[in-house]
Amino acid sequence: MTSRRRQKPGTSPWVSLCSLLLFVSCSWGPTGGTTTGQVLYDSPPSIEEIWYDCSVDEDQWSFYVYTTGWTANGSLLMAMDQDYVEEHTIKSQEAAADGSYDYLGLTLNIEADWRNVYSGSSTAFLCNESTLNALSYRLVVYTPGTQDQADCRSWGADPWLFDSVEDAPACDAIWEEPDSGSADG
Repeated sequence: MTSRRRQKPGTSPWVSLCSLLLFVSCSWGPTGGTTTGQVLYDSPPSIEEIWYDCSVDEDQWSFYVYTTGWTANGSLLMAMDQDYVEEHTIKSQEAAADGSYDYLGLTLNIEADWRNVYSGSSTAFLCNESTLNALSYRLVVYTPGTQDQADCRSWGADPWLFDSVEDAPACDAIWEEPDSGSADG
């Protein structure tokens, strides 16, 4: 005897399948692990470490951020003056299923012509000593759900540069950059 599950009148197997997928997707954390029965870290995200590097050989910048708590991604601003400012989204690459940490990353290819720069994938800032000594940065991470600014860091040649840039997120947290190109909170 073959057993068949009886559908409610007016529903199709696709509706049942979609309902199941919606339930499963809502009960899984950002890394794919289930959060059922786990205590979730419920404090706003806080920046703990920043690593970045500019590779002449690869013609690219790399940025990595480690936070306590989940983020809703972040924003990275780069500028040498207030006339040309780049803003890039830095996205979560790995996060703890319990919400205790998030690891964000961004790689930007260097474009010789600023008109060929695309937010989130390329930059006009070269890897040379004069650029590195003149560049300023502002990093902001956001709270999941509300998208409110949770934490930030500014560093570089003029950490206050972005205070005079229209629509730039505010940030009073200045990070003294160590010689290695990384900063610890």
